[in-house]
Amino acid sequence: AAECGLKAIYLKDNNADVLDEHTIGLKSHDLNQVMDKLKMGKEYRLPVSLNLPQLRTAGGLSPRKCGSGSLNQVWRYGSKCEHPADDTHLEATLEKVNEWIAGEIR
Repeated sequence: AAECGLKAIYLKDNNADVLDEHTIGLKSHDLNQVMDKLKMGKEYRLPVSLNLPQLRTAGGLSPRKCGSGSLNQVWRYGSKCEHPADDTHLEATLEKVNEWIAGEIR
């Protein structure tokens, strides 16, 4: 929802209807990138690197990380984020983003 809202505001602010070659770079899921284009404050940014539960391999456990642009997949496929930016922290940040969106869409 946050991704759709941010991109809708970007399109409105740029008098555009679709994401095309003029809005290149906004086709990714990296919310930080869209928030940078909207000049939102740093208090809305998601961590660049996220920790996921370790993966069991034949050699033991392997650490897993992903970028904030993959957060949609982390939750879609049933994983979770761990310390220092756990799911609760990320959800609280996204709620702040949604509040900002609500104020801009009015």
